[in-house]
Amino acid sequence: MPIEYAISHRHDVLYARHTGVVGLADLALGFSTYRRDPDYLYGRPELIDQSNLEQINAGFDEVRTLLSKVNQAIPDGAKGTKTVIYCQKDAIYGMGRMYQSLSEVAGGIEVFVEADPQRVLELLELPYATIEAFLDEGQLSDMVLAAP
Repeated sequence: MPIEYAISHRHDVLYARHTGVVGLADLALGFSTYRRDPDYLYGRPELIDQSNLEQINAGFDEVRTLLSKVNQAIPDGAKGTKTVIYCQKDAIYGMGRMYQSLSEVAGGIEVFVEADPQRVLELLELPYATIEAFLDEGQLSDMVLAAP
């Protein structure tokens, strides 16, 4: 279940990739790990790639807890981070929509959930034909393992 991330300074985007099976503890660890990265900037847009995620072991209460932790990290007076979740499996998409709905009620971060890779790139204003092209050409830092 690795969660790994990289930062594109060229496009000012954090890219995180979730694979395998993850639970709340994994997601929280991944978030706290990249927040400690010296290159992490609060408010930088994030692309959360869950296109190869098999399963999220979390229910409503866990998703609400994760959102609360993320929102508590927002500096006073700052605008919430634009977070774009890219996923293709129905169950993963549904979990993403739950997170998005909770974020709309709670305020804080701005969440989008998309199955269309072109829409993901548009939301983040990335000038690439595919997400793979962004990863190849977007001058990302080396991938860092955030949660084993």
